Amino acid sequence: MVVGRVEHALASAASGKPIAYVRQVSHEVRLYLAIPHGKWIRVHGSVSTTWSRGPLRHVIVGTPGGRPALSMVMDTSSGKSVQTFVSYPQHIWWRATYEKPTTTRPVLGCKVGALDRTPAQWAREVRKLLSCGAAVAGRQSVDGVATIKLKLSSRYRRACAGSSDGGSCHPVPVGWSGTLWANARTYLPVRLRSRGGDFGFQIDFRWLAPTAANLARLHQPIPAGFKRA
Repeated sequence: MVVGRVEHALASAASGKPIAYVRQVSHEVRLYLAIPHGKWIRVHGSVSTTWSRGPLRHVIVGTPGGRPALSMVMDTSSGKSVQTFVSYPQHIWWRATYEKPTTTRPVLGCKVGALDRTPAQWAREVRKLLSCGAAVAGRQSVDGVATIKLKLSSRYRRACAGSSDGGSCHPVPVGWSGTLWANARTYLPVRLRSRGGDFGFQIDFRWLAPTAANLARLHQPIPAGFKRA
């Protein structure tokens, strides 16, 4: 019942066109950036915050204390992807246009793959993880929000491992597990956390009303004194 309500809440939230906000804290994940006419540099930041609505997506990568290292705005309203980058350590910015990436149907897998996702992609990822199996593990307050805690399974529910008994179906372990906290009132995801052998992450989700202040978060003004690369 809880899983069904979370899936329904995600679908309803998307139909209302809110501003989706995601804050992701990663461990042992490295990000590199190619500056125009320059070398590859490492972006020193373990926290990424994303605001997304329709064709606009704004990502800031920085430190836990809030110091920005990199800002990216992606606009696909023209049919292409117009991307604006601001690199704070270098005090530069640049803009580039790319062909809009083709969408592919995600393959069901009971594990988390790439961590660099849009909020809409994370919503699909949450639905995928829930379909793999989840168990209610009590209630808990997360940042002052009353939530239902769900332990996510790392096993397929609908796939069978090979067996020698001629037909028994056994769940296939894939080596991943995590915890999802859903708002006890709205059933929207609040937090997703996992720790694997070589990386870990915590992702906080919020669905914001399209107020003037929140809409401004979808854009990145060029800081004074920054030069175009």
